[in-house]
Amino acid sequence: MKITGKADLIYDGKSIQIESTNTLIGRYVGSELLSGLDNTFLGVEAGKKVASGSRNTFLGAYAGENALGNNNVFIGYSAGINEIGDDKLYISNTASSSPLIFGDFRAGMVRINDYLNVTKDLTVDRSALIKSNLSVEGSHSAYSMTINSPLPSLTFYTQQNQYTHRFYSHPSLDIFYLEDDENTNVLEIKNGELRLPEYGGTGTSNLSVDNNGKLIKTSSDQLIFNRYEFAEKDVFSNYTRLRHGVHFENGTILTGIKALIKDNNETGSSGVHNTAFVGVYRMNKITGNENSILPIYRIDASDTPLDVHQLFTQTTLAQTGANIIDNDTYIYFLQVFYCDLCSITEVEILK
Repeated sequence: MKITGKADLIYDGKSIQIESTNTLIGRYVGSELLSGLDNTFLGVEAGKKVASGSRNTFLGAYAGENALGNNNVFIGYSAGINEIGDDKLYISNTASSSPLIFGDFRAGMVRINDYLNVTKDLTVDRSALIKSNLSVEGSHSAYSMTINSPLPSLTFYTQQNQYTHRFYSHPSLDIFYLEDDENTNVLEIKNGELRLPEYGGTGTSNLSVDNNGKLIKTSSDQLIFNRYEFAEKDVFSNYTRLRHGVHFENGTILTGIKALIKDNNETGSSGVHNTAFVGVYRMNKITGNENSILPIYRIDASDTPLDVHQLFTQTTLAQTGANIIDNDTYIYFLQVFYCDLCSITEVEILK
């Protein structure tokens, strides 16, 4: 059977043949087509304004409705509806200019504008531009990868979906970070400088490199002063007062003090002769005197069970800004008072 029209339509019982290089199915499909060739438009008003464009494939109602170009592939409702360029790929179910999948055949580029989940092996031989999340379960081989985001990041998980490490960048600060599973920055790169934040402010935490190139710390994070530096009794009949000088690098920030204290106060008196306290203090190295010594952090121990040491902690700052070490102006020291029935076993300054 042959139907004569703008292009002859022939049906032989097996196939429908259109004696034109364009295949147009739907209301107002390609209605302005004049000289374009080899187009396939399917759906209401698909390719409606294409006049001279060729080799386009539009599938879906209103797909490429306002398109004018050549060699485009638009799939889905309103996909590429306002794209007037050439060699573009749109896979979408809306008129969005950022479809779920966008491609540029001429540039050899495809872009996923939402979450991509790959459950098998993924091999990327060219550049990959990802503007949202990429999740890969399996092996991944990539020549290069570009992550376009205000705060781009790359996160690693175990097979049990446990978070392990994350690389991320803060472009406005020009800092690249490595974060561990406790959400702590363990490495920073800024302006070509390598920084290890967990050692920041700890001037005594010296680092060295072992035979495998591993950075190792050669001193502890905190300074601990133990009982062998504090006498149990002194020449005074009722209480002991001792001081021990401490030193930190300039700019170190102290965050508190801990102490193991036995405060066998039998009378319940709060006087110095019947209790124990310990503090980290500072004094102006030029003008300071006994009346100007003020604590930075201080623990006033409460009564403990007879002959039992308890751990006390103080993190409340006594003087604003006093916990920032300034060796040019001040000297720093521990000071303890305790009665004959009391004892301070260990003091730890927190940084």
